[in-house]
Amino acid sequence: MENRKLLLACLWCGPVFALLFAIGFALLSGFIPPPSPHDSPQEIVDFYTDDLTAFRIGTCLMMLATPLLGPWGIALASQTRRTETGFPVLTAIQVFMTGVILLTIAIIVLIWALASFRAGEASPDTVRDWNDFAFFLFLFDWSPFALWLVSFAVAIFLDKNDPPVFPRWAAYLNLWLASLGIPGGLIVFWKTGPFAYNGFFGFYFPVVAFFIWLVVMTWLTFNNLKSEAQTA
Repeated sequence: MENRKLLLACLWCGPVFALLFAIGFALLSGFIPPPSPHDSPQEIVDFYTDDLTAFRIGTCLMMLATPLLGPWGIALASQTRRTETGFPVLTAIQVFMTGVILLTIAIIVLIWALASFRAGEASPDTVRDWNDFAFFLFLFDWSPFALWLVSFAVAIFLDKNDPPVFPRWAAYLNLWLASLGIPGGLIVFWKTGPFAYNGFFGFYFPVVAFFIWLVVMTWLTFNNLKSEAQTA
């Protein structure tokens, strides 16, 4: 019972992460819509300095939210562990990918904070380079996220439990959402249009995919923990 309470606490870290990060990202830092890679260096500086205090508070809030992704990922991995016998290969992959993605997000937020710290002092070209670097980490680095989702799909397909830990449709959903991150890997080819890092496919597809996945996997894991409590 105590373990279930801890897992529930870890699971709630996911929605809290999503809420805090969205407020910092969209409302305070103003990344919806994101700046265009086609913008001039001075336009990028203007984006960061338009409401500098709000932007910096936004980065602080995003950094506060980022570690919460770790406990949430562990809560999900605890369910995958139930599908495996012997050495938990898929569970280990998920725990490792949780750490990789958490660290990547922390670095992204750090770069945005650094750009805001020096915006108006450093050369506009330098600020634009930092902005590009952060968005490339955010979107071009899609493969760890995809591997995370694919590991869930494989675990669901191989699950021999009756009833299964996760419904089979969740495996197909994980594969579909993993594929939505692929356009982020194409942002290197475009500075304008739907595949640029501010475009419909380059930006919104991967971001929406992540938040859909977070909501669905939180709900499924919550149902699992609730069922365990009722049968205990």
